[in-house]
Amino acid sequence: MLQHLLGPLAAPDIVPGGLLHDTPPAHAKVLELVQECSEPMNSSGRFRAAQDLMALLAKVLRQHSFSV
Repeated sequence: MLQHLLGPLAAPDIVPGGLLHDTPPAHAKVLELVQECSEPMNSSGRFRAAQDLMALLAKVLRQHSFSV
C-alpha cells in the first residue's frame, strides 16, 4: 500500500531499511512521522503526522534554499 512507501519495509529486498534508510540524525523526526503515517497509534495519528511531516519537509527545503 502507498502508506508504507517511505517506511522501512517498503522494499526490503531492494533497499534494506527503506528509501529513507540513511536519514541524517538532524532529521530523525522524519522517520518517526513516516512510521506514524504508516502505522498510526490512534485514529487521527496518520493525518496529524502527515501535516507535521509536510511542515517539517517544507522547513528542511527552506533551510537548503529551495522554495516551497
